[in-house]
Amino acid sequence: MVIANIHNYLDSDAKTKVKFNFTNLNITSFEVKGVQISKKTANTFETVIPPKGVATIEIKTSVPFNSYSSELYFEAISDRESDAVKINLPVIPIGVKSVNYLNAVIQATETEKTIDFNIPQGVNLKTVNLSLALSPTIATTLLNSLDGLVDYPYGCVEQTMSRFLPALIAASTMKKLDVKLNSATLEKLPDVIAKGLERLYDFQNKNGGWGWWKNDALNPYMTAYVMYGLKMANDLGYNVDNNVYNQGFKALSTLLNEKNIDRVTAAYIAYVYSLADSNAVKNPAFVKLTDELMADSLNAYATSLLGLVNHKLGDKKTETVILNRLMAMANEDQNFISWGRDKYYTWQQDKVQTTAFALKFLIAVDPNSPVLVKAVKTLIREQKGKGWHSTQQTATAIFALTDYLELTNELDPEFTVEVIINGKSFKKVSFEKDKLTSPDALISLNSSNFNFIHGKNTIKLVKKGKGTLYAGSDVELYYPDLSFVKENSFNVSKEVYKLKEVVSGNTIVYRKTQFDKAKSGEMLLIKLKVKTNRTDDQYMMVEDMLPAGFELVKDDHLYNIEGESSHTGYWPGYWNYFYADKEIRDSKITFFVTYAPQEMEFSYIIRAQAPGLYSSAPVYAGLMYYPEIRGYGKPNPL
Repeated sequence: MVIANIHNYLDSDAKTKVKFNFTNLNITSFEVKGVQISKKTANTFETVIPPKGVATIEIKTSVPFNSYSSELYFEAISDRESDAVKINLPVIPIGVKSVNYLNAVIQATETEKTIDFNIPQGVNLKTVNLSLALSPTIATTLLNSLDGLVDYPYGCVEQTMSRFLPALIAASTMKKLDVKLNSATLEKLPDVIAKGLERLYDFQNKNGGWGWWKNDALNPYMTAYVMYGLKMANDLGYNVDNNVYNQGFKALSTLLNEKNIDRVTAAYIAYVYSLADSNAVKNPAFVKLTDELMADSLNAYATSLLGLVNHKLGDKKTETVILNRLMAMANEDQNFISWGRDKYYTWQQDKVQTTAFALKFLIAVDPNSPVLVKAVKTLIREQKGKGWHSTQQTATAIFALTDYLELTNELDPEFTVEVIINGKSFKKVSFEKDKLTSPDALISLNSSNFNFIHGKNTIKLVKKGKGTLYAGSDVELYYPDLSFVKENSFNVSKEVYKLKEVVSGNTIVYRKTQFDKAKSGEMLLIKLKVKTNRTDDQYMMVEDMLPAGFELVKDDHLYNIEGESSHTGYWPGYWNYFYADKEIRDSKITFFVTYAPQEMEFSYIIRAQAPGLYSSAPVYAGLMYYPEIRGYGKPNPL
């Protein structure tokens, strides 16, 4: 149902012609309320709207999925005044979203690569959307990654920092190398920085540090990460609030003495402190911590961080010892080298982040090492579309790759690449020294401009000329149901109740009743339940798409619902939930959990607005930084 109101603000009757057109929506019928109409067609009518009157149009539609958006156009024309409006709305397929990330590097000595991806039988080919980005240099690859960070939809402490800090560092490096690139991200940078700093200031807790969200207790890693970002922003000429920085520095200094933290976090704290305090070696707590770390048996991540500390301090003898330790922990073959562990779902063992910091250390102490390019190839291979698996991975990879770009300055390509998809030559793109970017290098395909097929599809890239080609692609599609989903790490369910208003003494309470259908104005209580046999999961996200025709009740804490402890009339600003935070968008609500228990329950209230039969997408639960650990609930009709 689409509803539009036409207001006559004039002091006399308005004889009005009304017309409306929709793309990717089928108009089945419409009704006009508040006025008499004439000359009605499938999408037009005429009427007379009285002074200060309103004509309300209720349009029933059906949604044949043809694209990811629909354009709604209305016009009302009278002999005295006229008006029109055009609105673009997202169209989300019913089903389970799946994204397949594809990456390839064609080295200077190579001429072609083929990338395969599969579309299962049963998938609606109209839901398939392929994006392919081609680049002759890591510089433009980094900008594509920055686009993903800046446009990331959520904003905890880590994600806020991971938005603007990599952009700062990459922009600074490109300016230093005199790389002239057109980028919407670089144009957004001042606004991103200002809003990011403001948000970080607001999230600082009373101890001077930061947690994952505003309502979290101080987290040692997050505190060090924010201080790293504030220090870098300050060094690059941005105004950082002195009081916030000084309180953060005190919190960071206190953490040097913290005993109950893992060795990787301790090494990261030491690394950030060595950058923030030019007289770090005069602080006994810092010296004691670095001595203890040197004596410990550290993993590759902590070893790389400790190496960077000693490089900063100018201790070449110790950094050589650490370099030898690090190389002994490497996983190396003919083409790649990496550190860290696969399928280990904590940042302290993360393969991408560990390899990135190892690369950063190697560049600092051994810039001519032949393993540098192998480490870069590993990071590019692990890339997922525009970025990596998470904002944290993406930010860390960008930190290291900007160092590599500054070292190599690979800015002299001269080649053409032909893109062949499913055997059909689709496009040829040329790159040269003064043309590092091209609109043709960003390719977007869907059912309107390409015929995908079920089964194996191929992207063949043929390079002719001098230089290295970086290619990153993602294929998005929607599975029709959960039977296609192989990964289901969580048991996810949704319960829907109608809320009945009941007078109890001098107050109003709400009673849950069985839901069958709702009338406009009635409220529904939605309960999401997540269960898992996993233990020690951290940084989890539970996301539910809001059904069309309903509006979310934002102040749900003011509703006293019988039997619901989360809805007991607490005043605004009082946080009484077990989860860290929640974010509300036009199309969805998302809950965030710092340390996930094995049984979780989340709830929210929606109010019925526009009549119709609607379906809600499957509830999603997954780890923020390792989204392959996830689960889905069944879709619900409303």
